[in-house]
Amino acid sequence: MTTRIATLAIALGPALAGALPAQDYRITSSSRQHVAEADMTVHVTFAVGRLQVKPGPADVLYRARLRYDAEAFEPAMRYDASSRRVRVGVEGLRGRSLDQDKPEQRLDLELSPVVPAMLELHYGAGIADLELGGLSLRRIDVKAGAAESVIRFSEPNRGTCESLTFQVGAIQLRTEHLGNAGCRRIEFKGAAGDITLDFTGAWPENSTINADLSVGLGAVVLRLPESAGVSMDVDRFLASFDRSGLRKRGTRYYSANYDEASVKLDFRVTTVLGNIELQWEK
Repeated sequence: MTTRIATLAIALGPALAGALPAQDYRITSSSRQHVAEADMTVHVTFAVGRLQVKPGPADVLYRARLRYDAEAFEPAMRYDASSRRVRVGVEGLRGRSLDQDKPEQRLDLELSPVVPAMLELHYGAGIADLELGGLSLRRIDVKAGAAESVIRFSEPNRGTCESLTFQVGAIQLRTEHLGNAGCRRIEFKGAAGDITLDFTGAWPENSTINADLSVGLGAVVLRLPESAGVSMDVDRFLASFDRSGLRKRGTRYYSANYDEASVKLDFRVTTVLGNIELQWEK
């Protein structure tokens, strides 16, 4: 029997090799020195693979290194000086399937921490490790598919952030210290997944942050700072809501310190067939 299987495998080898998609991994890189740019827009498109973003040297506007499958993708690495727009990532080749597993595909991107930026991150399947702390971000837009993602703000944002938006699919997402981003408005839309949104960090004093969260099927953990005043308007259907630490006043739920807190987090939460858990952090 072993001999027959081995013979069959040898016979089918060429046919199977022809049926499998070819992979031709190549490496390319791109960078630009920071000269006198007042700001920039950074657009990242990465369909599948490993994505890493982090602060780089102050005198380098951006620096990117891409390893990609040339049989299915072509690199998109360019800078438009007139619009001060950076575009990095990959674009799918026409006629090629983009849903293949490509664990060897990788994009590493570093951004100058001193140049104010609007950051657009659009990625699909794979793993994303995003360290956005210490950058100078005015707006952050994250669109993700079936990815395992960690988004950190380990240090305070150097700029003033207007908004942070998430649009995600079936995702495993963990954020850390969103307070360090300092965004006045946060919007989250998720279809399904295991999600942790950490609202701890150094929020600007005397500020009110509006957070609009809409989640389908999935478990959502909200990590909340005890020092902040928290209010919630919750609209749920067949979903559980852990209201520990909150008291109902009218149609909303409030933390005991809401009225006197210098930082207020006002939530509007909509969920269907999900679970919302609150974790209070000192």
